[in-house]
Amino acid sequence: MFTISYGQTYLEEDFSEGQMPPAGWTIENVANQWTISYSINAGGDSPEARFQWFQEINTTRLISPQINLTGLTTIYFQFKHMYDDYEGEGPSVGIATRSGGGDWTIVWEILPTGDVGPELIDLEISNDDVGQPDFQICCYITGDLFNLDYWYVDNILLHQPLELDITIFLEGPFLNDHMENNLNGLGYLPLSQPYGILPWNYSGSEAVTEIPNDSVIDWVLVKLIRPKQYPPGKYKTIVTQAALLLQNGEITGLDGISNLQFQISELDSLYVLVHHRNHLSLMSANPISPNKGTTIIDFTVGDEMAYNGKYAMKELSPNTWGVIAGDGNADGQINNSDKNESWFLQKDSTGYFSADYNMDGTVNFNDLTVLWRANGGRAHWMPDTIPIPFVCGDTILDIRDGHHYSTLQIGDQCWMKENLNYETGTSWCYGNNSYNCTTYGRLYTWATVMNCEASSNTIPSGVQGICPEGWHLPSDAEWCIVTTYIDSTVDCSWTGYNGTDGGDKMKTTYGWSSGGNGTNESGFSALPGGCLGAYHFDDLLTFAYFWSSTEDYPGYAWSIKLSYGLPTIGRYFNPKVRGYSVRCIKDQM
Repeated sequence: MFTISYGQTYLEEDFSEGQMPPAGWTIENVANQWTISYSINAGGDSPEARFQWFQEINTTRLISPQINLTGLTTIYFQFKHMYDDYEGEGPSVGIATRSGGGDWTIVWEILPTGDVGPELIDLEISNDDVGQPDFQICCYITGDLFNLDYWYVDNILLHQPLELDITIFLEGPFLNDHMENNLNGLGYLPLSQPYGILPWNYSGSEAVTEIPNDSVIDWVLVKLIRPKQYPPGKYKTIVTQAALLLQNGEITGLDGISNLQFQISELDSLYVLVHHRNHLSLMSANPISPNKGTTIIDFTVGDEMAYNGKYAMKELSPNTWGVIAGDGNADGQINNSDKNESWFLQKDSTGYFSADYNMDGTVNFNDLTVLWRANGGRAHWMPDTIPIPFVCGDTILDIRDGHHYSTLQIGDQCWMKENLNYETGTSWCYGNNSYNCTTYGRLYTWATVMNCEASSNTIPSGVQGICPEGWHLPSDAEWCIVTTYIDSTVDCSWTGYNGTDGGDKMKTTYGWSSGGNGTNESGFSALPGGCLGAYHFDDLLTFAYFWSSTEDYPGYAWSIKLSYGLPTIGRYFNPKVRGYSVRCIKDQM
């Protein structure tokens, strides 16, 4: 099919219409020997163009329509081909250009002495024909046309690369109006792109012999992605490129100066996605609008530049926005894993490390207390990471505040694996310390938890309360289901501790005082987040309390309690004004 467009692609021909010459094209000399072949010898899809040997010394050309390249100085030409040799030195094959119907200028030519290809040829053309309103390009064969069997050609593309001028700030090294280049100054930056490992697994060979200038602060990974039709909400990666990030926020090619260029032809509905090894990823709020010039994307000017920007970005200084630091394991969430699996393992190390969140070359307490702690619970907002459809075990996104929660299947129920950390109503971080919210979630009064809904002891409770959409507060009866599944000896009519070892099976293997850790055999992962009692915060590291949606009598509601000193599960009615933790359970699927 022949197409001409006036964005980045000027000529595209894949011979899919099955006619020779294609619409708009012409053939010069021995036209009958040019045919359509339903083969894939050139390396593309069927069909393809084929020239068959002919007993004559001549030059034959497959010539494009005239194309208006006014204003351009460089154009790029790409095609696939395969040369099937007959014997000895065959005729030459090549690519040439002209304008105004004048003489042809050769831009690529080979004189085969054997089979060639299949191979992809990429050409940069900057001769005098480029920039003219009547530019033409041709595929030609010249010489003894008997001394070849066939020449196959496919996937012809004349285009300009998509050029992007992207600016982005990273929170970690940001200071005043720029980013510090400590890793570069200390000689810690690698000479090859660092994204060949999990979770990126990027196989690109981008590398430099030396860091091109003092302004480079690190490598980033840039992707262009496009929405899939099915399933909705998923995105397909079209092209990926590792690039360098400068102190002023500019993302450049490997020379440390030029804008990024992408050799692609399909430009509709493309979004920009930027990854950094220890900051949250960022996606453009809107698809790019490519044109004949450079497309500018400046993420620093406002949160509206990013997809769900007010949650995906952070105001680093007045009217200057940046990417959030602290994702040491690059899983898209800033949580305890980044502390336990990254920071603790790399603590006191110097060099190029993922837990060096401020990127000063040393993993120390500043990385943990200044950046990780401030951003705990934050996550990136990539729409293709939202599971569609939801399967228990997926991570869920609370669209109200951007927090992510792990989930867990226990029997026929799907539970959040972490305590709710949604700030609303009468709720607290233990000790009014935000660090405790990152670790244990928030503590809520029963009235806040219920969010003006009536008490329920049904299965399911039908009380969303303060849980995210699609989730609800567990009733006392639903707590009975999960606790008896974990420990079949539990008596749900009993007030107080009972059963055998259900508490141990629900408690984490760390974090409990005085040897009170559990086995976490159930995966429930209960942490000793304490409570707000009648007069003060209490029981941190020793007890965990969880509200139900079930009232006992006015002023009291049922709750579940786990102790550092007991292996069993407690069931108590407690004053509604106390501050307890919340675990949400999935609505029926």
